[in-house]
Amino acid sequence: MSGGTHDAGRGRQAMAFTLGAMVPEIVGWLRRQKEISVANAAVTITWGELSHGTRPAKADRGAALDIPDLDRLPDIIARPDAVLYNAERPGELLYVFKPAADPERKGKVVVRVNYTAKLALD
Repeated sequence: MSGGTHDAGRGRQAMAFTLGAMVPEIVGWLRRQKEISVANAAVTITWGELSHGTRPAKADRGAALDIPDLDRLPDIIARPDAVLYNAERPGELLYVFKPAADPERKGKVVVRVNYTAKLALD
């Protein structure tokens, strides 16, 4: 999420906003353990990425973000249950949380470290 989408597009889909920031402990851990220097701790997302996280294919397999979880994305980023490093995709963090609709499950928000996208300006 820190950045944009594969095809940023134009208009509302490409508009980005800040959800929060990686806490200093995560930034320090990335530097010490993974030798990744975080260029900017801000966690940003585009409207296109938000719609990607709620699409029907994800909902069908129980992986979509529900409206209550979308509303609390800044809180999830600020206070996740866990933050995991995705070794299969270097530079990707998984912010783990309990979904509002089913606290017995685990939800995740993907944050890409130092990921940037060119957003078209209208």
